[in-house]
Amino acid sequence: SRRFFIADGHIRTEEIYNKITGLSIRPEQGSQDFVINTIYDDGTEFVSSKHDTSKWKATLTAQQGQHSQSNIAKLFDGDVNTYIDASSVKGNPFTLTIDFGEELIIKSMSVNKRPGVSKEYYEQYPHGGIHGTMGQFVIETSEDGEVWTEVKSGEFTDEEWNIHHVGNTYNIGDTVYEDLDQAITTRYIRVIQKSNALNDLASAPGIEEFTSAEISFYRTDYEDYLNEEIPEGPPTEILSSNLEYDAHEISDMENGKQLSIHFKPYMINGVEYTISEHYLLEADDHYIRSYLEINADDREKAQIDYIDTDRFFVNEQDESVWSKPDDQEITSAYLEVHGLMLGQPIYMNSFFMGSEFPAAETDIVDEYTQVRYYSGKTFAMLEEEGALDEDGSFITWNNVIGSATGPEQSVVQTAFYDYINDIATKSDFRKQSLDAARAAPAESCGRDTAKTSIRSQASEHKAFCLCKRQNARQRHSATGQK
Repeated sequence: SRRFFIADGHIRTEEIYNKITGLSIRPEQGSQDFVINTIYDDGTEFVSSKHDTSKWKATLTAQQGQHSQSNIAKLFDGDVNTYIDASSVKGNPFTLTIDFGEELIIKSMSVNKRPGVSKEYYEQYPHGGIHGTMGQFVIETSEDGEVWTEVKSGEFTDEEWNIHHVGNTYNIGDTVYEDLDQAITTRYIRVIQKSNALNDLASAPGIEEFTSAEISFYRTDYEDYLNEEIPEGPPTEILSSNLEYDAHEISDMENGKQLSIHFKPYMINGVEYTISEHYLLEADDHYIRSYLEINADDREKAQIDYIDTDRFFVNEQDESVWSKPDDQEITSAYLEVHGLMLGQPIYMNSFFMGSEFPAAETDIVDEYTQVRYYSGKTFAMLEEEGALDEDGSFITWNNVIGSATGPEQSVVQTAFYDYINDIATKSDFRKQSLDAARAAPAESCGRDTAKTSIRSQASEHKAFCLCKRQNARQRHSATGQK
């Protein structure tokens, strides 16, 4: 059950109670039933001293081999959890040559090592995440990309890398940096890694690799960049706790009940939003669904960045709390790690929670549950795509909170799988092995049939996600909602 509290013109969740276990989620101060973060450009322009990487082109060569462009791109993607990883390319010196695409003022450079590793991995391989860390280096510039002039040399020491652990992540390193003696204006720059640091920690110090996660350049000294003050713009978040309660009603739906909560119009950055929150519970279900209905009076200006639902504080006393592992604790030879972990549930106090949007970012962040759906689109764009209903409202994906018969992770996981079975629509796919496809007549299998076995798993996943979306819409329609 989910109980609400109304006071001083506001409404909030007071308790989510599991009658079987006697456990509950009681949102503490700072928790929100939902958060809608809008996008608003007030015309304030801020130019960071950290250079944008979008125009950069680079090569990275070693004594033995050259890194691929897809590997090199990880150096400039702004994500410290992605890093260059190809042990077949080895042997110092490594030469990273960058064409900025235009002349830039360069005064400093920073480097991030590859991310740390999980405690379990560390206990088995204490050197995990160490190989390929930059030690001695040279920075050179060129006017034409052919003739090079050294502008700085140095070494990132073990002390500067400051290897440490945070929680269950080990072999984390600090960001290291080097300031040039004077600012240089150049289009071409290259960084030569002459040696590796942290060799005393590595199990095989003779292995010479390049595994940096990020390399950045700045128009100022690095310390000046760290002290930059980014001007604060107007607030963009619509917090459920700030909305004024208007009315609610409980209505019958097929095989269940629906609670609808309506809020008074809310003005933010020149746009008036009208928001309703709907909760659906069917007989014999062990879970409650919820969704938002959002409208705006200016479809050109109204733009949603992301929507968080059930942003609850996680108390130290909460039992059996589980969320997806950190990206650096996961390895996958074929799939991008961050995308692989999207849509995972959260377990807490004999409950599971998440979104029926398959690519939702579901995690525990800064001690709060986060079930996040990104949009980035204006209401005008959503209207063009047919994503608004006949009243011009945007209907969010279903959020879900379900209960289990116990707080143990395995028990909650079983309850979550039962919920998945409830909402899934079975889809049959024809699978054919590659050998069978080659042997089949062309008129019966078609030109793409040979690829069926390769695509079948991805197709099943895509269809499953679409079926979940279809079921969500059907549930809304059954209640008379848009």
